[in-house]
Amino acid sequence: MKDPALKVLQGQLPESIRPLAVSLLTSENEGLKQFEHTIKKISSEVSSINREAYKKDILMFDNQIDTIHAQLASTDHKITAWARLNLDDITIDNETIKPIDAATEVAQNRQLTESFPDKLGIEETFKPRFTHADITALKDARVSLGSDLSYLNKKFLPLQTCLLPTLSSNFIRI
Repeated sequence: MKDPALKVLQGQLPESIRPLAVSLLTSENEGLKQFEHTIKKISSEVSSINREAYKKDILMFDNQIDTIHAQLASTDHKITAWARLNLDDITIDNETIKPIDAATEVAQNRQLTESFPDKLGIEETFKPRFTHADITALKDARVSLGSDLSYLNKKFLPLQTCLLPTLSSNFIRI
């Protein structure tokens, strides 16, 4: 090859298309032969194309792209949901708490939860066995107890030591 610039250019091209780069700057027989060879190579490549196979491949790639777009949309939706859970204010019993304040309180009071004997994980055995309806019923029960919740953890006299009135207004010991 007499043209050093063409040699450098061909060195930069992928192996499969190097033969397609030929010099036509001169009217040399070698350049024209290379050009003719390149035209024949392109012509044979084009004539050997199986259009049906390419159509099937294109359809398959289109379906894969659609599937990936759907997966990306789903992932984007999940990320948005997690962002909302981590960024939106939390409302508990009509009290609004900022997520950063909740996280700070949890971090500062970690010792309160470290004493829990339960270990949590993501396996099926750790899946909650109660529903939103159960939580709602529990909350309603708590609201109906109202101020009676203050008796929680209070010590009372055993039932046997209590005096109960009888029909005759005399007290009996149980």
